[in-house]
Amino acid sequence: GASGQVSCKYRCEGDSAQVNEDFLAEDGTLVFTPGECEKKIEMTVRGRKRYEQTQMFRVILEEPEGGAKFDESTDGGDETCILTVFIKTDVVIRDPIDKMRSTLAVRWGKAKTGNANWGRQFKDALFDVYGDDDDLDEDEERSVGQKAYAWSFHVIQMPWKIVFAFIPPTDYCGGWVC
Repeated sequence: GASGQVSCKYRCEGDSAQVNEDFLAEDGTLVFTPGECEKKIEMTVRGRKRYEQTQMFRVILEEPEGGAKFDESTDGGDETCILTVFIKTDVVIRDPIDKMRSTLAVRWGKAKTGNANWGRQFKDALFDVYGDDDDLDEDEERSVGQKAYAWSFHVIQMPWKIVFAFIPPTDYCGGWVC
């Protein structure tokens, strides 16, 4: 439009934003009269009352006429010009949901650790005969008397070990449950 009438066609295509779901696709022709250097394309963006990440779609300018040219160093080269439009979510909606998500992620991590620890409590109660006995080196073996002693006390202590295994580990509710 700086020295005469020029025009180009435009159309929309979806990316992470879906056509007719997140925005209404528009197409048409932009006509620049002499001296006119910019135009607006009215787009309808559909807001949904749910949490969404930032989404995007493209407006593609093509088929320049009247001596118009596209800059070949931009997206699309000299044949087309590709404009990327970002639809950002409302901060008022997004921030509380992000805060809740991060809180739940931390709690979920603690719950996973707690479940693993609780499972290990039952396993240790049933199968850990020798306890935390680190007195022996890896090369040494227990004598028959040591093994019999350990197994007899394991059987005697078994009911108490099982009862105490039902107490949840301190990973749950900051230790208040136990």
